[in-house]
Amino acid sequence: MITRRKFLPVAGYATMGAVTVPSFLTHCSNGEPPLPEKPVIQAKPKQNCCFVFQGDSVTEAGRRDGLELGTGYVFHISSRLMADFPQSDFVIYNRGKGGDMLGDILWRWDSDTLALKPDVLSILIGINHTIAGAEDLGAPVSGFENGYRQMLDITLEKFPDTVFILGLPFIMPVGSHKDDWKRISEDISKRIDIIKRLANEYNAVCIDYPALFEKVNDIKPYEYWVADGVHPTIAGHELMAREWMKAASDRLPYLKKHCECI
Repeated sequence: MITRRKFLPVAGYATMGAVTVPSFLTHCSNGEPPLPEKPVIQAKPKQNCCFVFQGDSVTEAGRRDGLELGTGYVFHISSRLMADFPQSDFVIYNRGKGGDMLGDILWRWDSDTLALKPDVLSILIGINHTIAGAEDLGAPVSGFENGYRQMLDITLEKFPDTVFILGLPFIMPVGSHKDDWKRISEDISKRIDIIKRLANEYNAVCIDYPALFEKVNDIKPYEYWVADGVHPTIAGHELMAREWMKAASDRLPYLKKHCECI
């Protein structure tokens, strides 16, 4: 059972203040939601299919009033979905928020994810834990796994047919990150391993963004794709969108003929 006692250690580094306790903390069932026994596959476009993209600033990418999808990979993906499937009336939300860690996302999970009733849920989170030196902020790797698992369990309990698409967080050895690269690479590797394991356990799609940027570094230096080592350029966001479409087509086969991948 997900209780406030279990939740707060994970979310303790989030900004709390005078807020309303998320409803999922008070109305979850007493049992853990069953894990999906096999992958959820949407063979054909679902009318009004709801896509929700969750994460930090990499996902947010300039999202604001009047530009709700931002200007990053979510915008690129959305453009293709809406152009290629105009009759399906897809509903797409970008709920990335700059600076967020797992505790922050969990605290807004009810309003920014569950309330939207996602059919396809894409998550990209983890780099802020590594950059900030999360061991000093009460967010050790064990807490990261617990918090991530809570996100998936909470969602499955309400929407068992959700297609999960989990992106692996990335950081490239650019600029000041080179000075602390040993610690950074060791920390992010642990979080990547956790997400890979959870993706396998929950029958989720796993997108290897780190491998993608390592691959194209042979074509152009990291800075061309990820200017500061964390935030993608226009070209980097386009690559992410292509990789998302390619990976997501494993659960959404109707995307296959629309993929453009290098």
